[in-house]
Amino acid sequence: MRNEPDTVLGVLAVALEDNEAYAAAVGVDGDEVSIVVLLPEVEVLPERKPGVTAAGNLSLKKFTKTEAAELYKELVAGHLLTTVQEALAVAPAVQVVRVVGVRRTTKGRVDALVAARLSRAALAAAAWSTASATEILNGAQTELVVNQKGVTKALHALDLRHEPGLQALVDAVEFDS
Repeated sequence: MRNEPDTVLGVLAVALEDNEAYAAAVGVDGDEVSIVVLLPEVEVLPERKPGVTAAGNLSLKKFTKTEAAELYKELVAGHLLTTVQEALAVAPAVQVVRVVGVRRTTKGRVDALVAARLSRAALAAAAWSTASATEILNGAQTELVVNQKGVTKALHALDLRHEPGLQALVDAVEFDS
C-alpha cells in the first residue's frame, strides 16, 4: 500500500507474465507505475471479414485499408487497457499508469507506437460495456502520444526526437530469444 518500488515491480512481474501481449513494469514513482507492452504486428489481423453478396449469399470480403487500420487500433488499445487494468487490480495504491506500446521491426529495432497516461479514476468512470477500446483509451487518457498518418489514420512509429524520456525507455528495451 506504500508503493514500495521493489514490491510493486515484483507483484506486477508475476501478474503480467501470462498476458497475451508481453508486458513489463519498468518503474514506480510515488503512486505512478510505468509499463511497456510488446504489441503484435498488424499482420496478426485477418485479411478478410464475413459479408453478404448482393444476392444474399455469405462471402468473405477483404478489409479496406481504413477498416484494417481501425481494427489494429482496437487491438492495440485492447492490449494496453488490459495491461493497465491488471496492473491496477494487483497494485491497489497505484493511481496512475504510464503505458508505452512498442513493437519489433523487421530490422530488429524497437518502435514505440503509443504512449499514454491513464488514471485509476478515469478508467473507473469509463463506459466499459458500451465504448470501444479506442474510445476508452482516448477518453481516459491525460496524456496520449500517437502518430496516425494518411487517410486511413493508421498507426505509425512515434518520432521520439522530441520525447527524450520515451526514447530512453525504447532504447532500454531488449528482447530475449
